[in-house]
Amino acid sequence: IFDTTEPPPTGTVEFVTVGGSLAEGTALDIVVERVGGTRGPIAIDVSTENGTASDADYELVSPADGQLAWADGEDGTRTITVAALADDDVESDETFELQLQSDGDEDSFRSSTITVTDVRPEPGRAVFASDTASVAEGDTLDVTINRIDGSDGELVVPFGTEDGSAGGADY
Repeated sequence: IFDTTEPPPTGTVEFVTVGGSLAEGTALDIVVERVGGTRGPIAIDVSTENGTASDADYELVSPADGQLAWADGEDGTRTITVAALADDDVESDETFELQLQSDGDEDSFRSSTITVTDVRPEPGRAVFASDTASVAEGDTLDVTINRIDGSDGELVVPFGTEDGSAGGADY
């Protein structure tokens, strides 16, 4: 008696999350999955390739050693985390490739494009610390202005007075 059945396939690793976008200073999880078979262990090298983004714009956070592995008989997902590094440069969106490949197996090569979006620092805005203020005649009044929603660069605040129940001769 001869067993003519084919052994179950090893399977491949595919992107579940294809592509993605992340803002500077944030991280993105990319999910991959072993599909099509679970015979034998499988190890995948995870790497990146610069597009318009350079190594100064992003980093591969996990897997820290650049490898994902599944044991014999194991299927399921794994997560790859990439982070976009914050900088003060004003620039266009940039891309890099996240790549998967089983050791030396060109047929296992997979690639996914990741976009890093620029986050421009905000100058913020000026608001009064209090909605109302009063002062006795002959005294002075200090009005406090707070800067909120950002602190990048100079913030110019034009100001003036407007008559209400008091006229210009009163102040």
